[in-house]
Amino acid sequence: MGHFAEPDEGKFLALDLGGTNFRVILVELDGSQFHMDNETYSLSQELMHGPGQQLFDYIADCLHTFVERRNLSGHRLPLGFTFSFPCQQDGLAHARLVNWTKGFKCSDVEGRDVVSLLHEAIGRRSDLDIEVMAVLNDTTGTLISCAYQNRECRVGLIVGTGTNACYMEKVEDVHCMHPADDRSSPYDDFLRPHKQQTTVVNTEWGAFGDNGILDFIRTQWDEDIDIHSVNVSKQKFEKMISGLYIGELCRRIMNDMALDKKVLFNGCQTKACKNKLNPSLDKVNRTNLCGAPEALCLADKDKLEHRNKLLNEGKFVEKFAFETKFVSMVESDPVDTFDKTRTALSEAFSIDWASDQDCAIVKLICARVSTRAAHLVSAAVACLLNKMGRPQTVVGVDGSMFKYHPHFHSIMAKKTKELTHPEYNFQLMFSEDGSGRGAAIVAAVACKQRRISQQLRHQEKKNSLTQIG
Repeated sequence: MGHFAEPDEGKFLALDLGGTNFRVILVELDGSQFHMDNETYSLSQELMHGPGQQLFDYIADCLHTFVERRNLSGHRLPLGFTFSFPCQQDGLAHARLVNWTKGFKCSDVEGRDVVSLLHEAIGRRSDLDIEVMAVLNDTTGTLISCAYQNRECRVGLIVGTGTNACYMEKVEDVHCMHPADDRSSPYDDFLRPHKQQTTVVNTEWGAFGDNGILDFIRTQWDEDIDIHSVNVSKQKFEKMISGLYIGELCRRIMNDMALDKKVLFNGCQTKACKNKLNPSLDKVNRTNLCGAPEALCLADKDKLEHRNKLLNEGKFVEKFAFETKFVSMVESDPVDTFDKTRTALSEAFSIDWASDQDCAIVKLICARVSTRAAHLVSAAVACLLNKMGRPQTVVGVDGSMFKYHPHFHSIMAKKTKELTHPEYNFQLMFSEDGSGRGAAIVAAVACKQRRISQQLRHQEKKNSLTQIG
């Protein structure tokens, strides 16, 4: 594993919470082999915005369901907790939430230790024997998971519901750390078993630009996203990149193009009546103007009114109706074909009359928003690579945007190369379930180190008694 300590073998749980879905994962470690089994659970708006206790009780219920289905009830299970929100890390298994992001706003959680809250929820049940061994960010989990497979991994990157990164830094270059601070890194015991003077730095770069430094590249649609979010003026960088917001950015641009600029979905009349049908005219005038039968014009008027209603009152004006998965769908269309674009518009908005020109505009919007997101991530990654100055670095990447968007990887690789010093080579390594798997590895290492510590204490006590005797 290179710069990481070896984990214990056995069965370990991982809980990965960081978006509208969370995962429970069972990982069986056998040497260098992984055996994984997982389930995904959805979080409702009520859970994301309600009392914190309600959220953690629901998580405990899901843990019970997961364990019971695998006949593991009664077994003591160590758990690694991936909690992908800004935290003050006070120890390997202690982290206080600084503030919610990614659309969460649960009460009575900010400022509190999330591991304690999870333990309390588990304790309210009598049928779970789970101990949280470690809490970590999803970027750290991804870094550890990839480093387990490739010793050159030094960066963990998430581009999913949110975005963030962590990287390995020389201790002397981390200026916010004090020499006397023994809490400098809760991962020191196993991240550098050979006493290498490096530590993991969690950048929390989603908040980059909150001080206004990025306002020169933010658009009116970025401002709209921010104003209508649950965390106004926060996570501005993330709101230009992550899967939670990309689809909504595209929808707001489409909305503006259609309802304000009148350049999208505006030709919804049939060819016979296009640009001639005026509802205020009487039937005779309409027939004379259109040169079409009266019944046809009336039918077209009904169709036009229906379509205008869809655009002005339907899902087209509903926040987050155009999910980011539709952006990936649109971007999957080959050049000059629009089959998937039409499918996306139909599924998202019930729009089934889009012309080729409409589809071309929608494709352009999705491409521009996606490319900007990939370029922004690339610029941030290039900064880390240039700062570390290593001849070869693997960047471990996880997240739905990177995984499912058909062009994100290639755009990002090209732009990162353009912005990185030519002597600093890099590889973008996709890490399937990296954040959860990394949490299980950390839990396994923590278990091993606890066992070794107990053995050492037992041996020391035994030696002491022998000397006394």
